[in-house]
Amino acid sequence: MAATPTLDTATAVLAAAREETVAADLAEVRRFKLAADWAAMHSVDSIGPAAVWEGELPIAGDGAPLVAEFCVAEFALAIDKSTDAGRAYLGEAVEVRYRLPKLW
Repeated sequence: MAATPTLDTATAVLAAAREETVAADLAEVRRFKLAADWAAMHSVDSIGPAAVWEGELPIAGDGAPLVAEFCVAEFALAIDKSTDAGRAYLGEAVEVRYRLPKLW
């Protein structure tokens, strides 16, 4: 593990805190985009014949694609969330991507 540099002034501590906040925000944006990509890769239309065996799950509003049921648990596990929380997170990403394109 890398050693944390000693920050011996209040200004240095605040600057480091700002840098960490920006980095965390950028990571969250990347993760949100990855959630939308994951859902798109597992939309019922994209999984083809597997859709026959796999349940369809509406995770966002009208006009958003349905996703394969299994993809929710896999993504939730990858981001260390419960299945319900992962479903909500994926749903938010799909909602923004497909129903709120000006925000995307």
